[in-house]
Amino acid sequence: FRRVLFRSDATIAFRMDGVYRSKVVWSATPARRLSQGVPADDIFSKAHWKVNGRVALKNVSIGGADAEFAIWGRNITNRRYSTSQLFLPFANQETYDEGRTYGLDLTLVF
Repeated sequence: FRRVLFRSDATIAFRMDGVYRSKVVWSATPARRLSQGVPADDIFSKAHWKVNGRVALKNVSIGGADAEFAIWGRNITNRRYSTSQLFLPFANQETYDEGRTYGLDLTLVF
């Protein structure tokens, strides 16, 4: 979504997106692992959405330069799901998504 502000060249832009990841099976033999008593959460990663967003104020004139100010966020819902697993005879290793992340951007064009 974009909108021109007042009578200047400045515009405000909103963007929101989602990234979907389907269920992932971490084992080549899930039925066998379940029968061995391994919990289902250690064999499967749940299907999930990640929501990201950005709001920007663009084309702001500052001393002969055009500026853009933006605030953005990734994984806004702060859901953390398993992204990979490694099964070893003596231990399991698991990696998770990054948690909620926010940031500010300032871009100058001169």
